[in-house]
Amino acid sequence: MTAKSADRIRYAPYDACTLGIFPAENSQKTLLYLHGGGLEGGARDNAALFSALNGRGVSVVSAAYRLYPEAKFPDFICDAAAAVQWTLGYAGQYGAGGTETYILGSSAGAYLTMMLCYDTLFSQEAGFRPTDLSGFIFHSPQPTTHFRVLQERGVDRRAVRIDDASPLYYVAERPMPRQLLITYENDMPGRREQNAMAHKVLEAYGIEHEFLVLPGGHCSGEYPDASGNIPLMPHILRFMEEK
Repeated sequence: MTAKSADRIRYAPYDACTLGIFPAENSQKTLLYLHGGGLEGGARDNAALFSALNGRGVSVVSAAYRLYPEAKFPDFICDAAAAVQWTLGYAGQYGAGGTETYILGSSAGAYLTMMLCYDTLFSQEAGFRPTDLSGFIFHSPQPTTHFRVLQERGVDRRAVRIDDASPLYYVAERPMPRQLLITYENDMPGRREQNAMAHKVLEAYGIEHEFLVLPGGHCSGEYPDASGNIPLMPHILRFMEEK
């Protein structure tokens, strides 16, 4: 981290909507990070990943958002959209701006990131377009309706639905930013298979993306391994370099 780091900056008018800023020296790239936690938990702190990104010249903005049980669909998606708009408009004031802005969502955060990419209603209401970002990284998302949203609607959390709360429902042939879709060999039950389906849907529409299946369990690649390396890092950096 750097001496310029800032914490608990409010980006929307809700107590949960705070972010931390971790600028890199002379950075031209900014990454907005949305944490996982099943839309009912989790935290925006991931010091090892943020420090590694800073060391490679990437500034990080990490946003928290409203969660169940206080939040209801689509509150958390609206918060994610507001975090993107804040990052595009204000990160530079904290030394974390750049000519390229990316978004990385992990697990539940990846579900939010997918919804922002495919359902343009949220970005329009927040005042940006998905193509204003240089790329979207979906780290082990649920591309169907999220299991916690199913629970809110009185549906079994194990059910698979493609409806108005599903990212795949909104996939269409239109200008799209670059996308990196990542899952794991031993991901959550059904998660690898759902992401393989998402890959085929994107492929059918001719949407530029890369699909990776990494070794390990759910989202394990964003944390240091036994050697102290973060397995996700080379994939993030390569994606940012391949424009």
